[in-house]
Amino acid sequence: MYSVTREDLRRHVTVMTMDGLAKFGGMQKGAIPDLLEPELLTFASDRGMMVCGFEEIDGRRYYQGWWLTWIGE
Repeated sequence: MYSVTREDLRRHVTVMTMDGLAKFGGMQKGAIPDLLEPELLTFASDRGMMVCGFEEIDGRRYYQGWWLTWIGE
């Protein structure tokens, strides 16, 4: 998560991104668009967490919730 200034919104916006790890500690851009203004709805330490926000694709907002689960390796 990080914060950016959006000139079209005239304010700072929190962004949640789902980037992956590349070789040698680098970051690889994920296929999922960034979630803007994410809010944590639920958190269960043994199952996962629910986050809601919106994505912008071609100038349109798509409001949605993400259920993120933990995976064991």
